[in-house]
Parts: sequence; C-alpha cells; structure tokens
Amino acid sequence: MTRATRTVTLLVALATIYGLLLLPLLSPDPANPPSPIAAAVISVIPLKVIVEIVPVLPFWAIVSFGAYLLGRLGLGVLKFKNVDSAFQELMGQLENSRKELKGMGVGTD
Repeated sequence: MTRATRTVTLLVALATIYGLLLLPLLSPDPANPPSPIAAAVISVIPLKVIVEIVPVLPFWAIVSFGAYLLGRLGLGVLKFKNVDSAFQELMGQLENSRKELKGMGVGTD
C-alpha cells in the first residue's frame, strides 16, 4: 500500500467516525434521535460531549497540526547550524552572491 493510499484510507476512516459522531446533531431532538445508529452513539458518548465538543474537533485538529508543524520548523532552525556541511555550503553561496553583487556595483553592507 502506498503512502497516498494509506493517507486517503485514514482520512476516509476519520471522516466516517466524525460523521457518525455528528449524526445525533442532525435530528431535530438530539436527545431522542430517530436513527438507531445515532441512538447507539448517544448511548456510548454523553450528549453534552456530542453537542459541545464534537463540532469543534476539526478546528482543534487544524490548530494542533499547525502547532506541530511550527515546532518542527523551529527545531529545524535551531539544529541548522549543527549540520556543518549545509551551513558551510550556504555561507559559501552567500559569499559568492556578495562578490557578484559587488561586481555589479550593488552594496551589500
């Protein structure tokens, strides 16, 4: 199974679970849902959780994912100087760029 297939499968499974959790909210009276599946969801998860927490789960997931990515970015920036070969390569490119710009008459200071 490829990485894309695994990702799509996971997203479909999560969307299905989220849809089942929202099912009681689609009925006019969430406390007495007409669907047996919605009644089963309410019997497992309290109605207060379904009404107050489940609708904001996608926003929580997006914020958590963003925080995770910002943490990875910050850690990469902190560890960048520890990768000596990449650091030396970048510094060499910067020095070459400065020389080229000075040759064209552009100040870099």
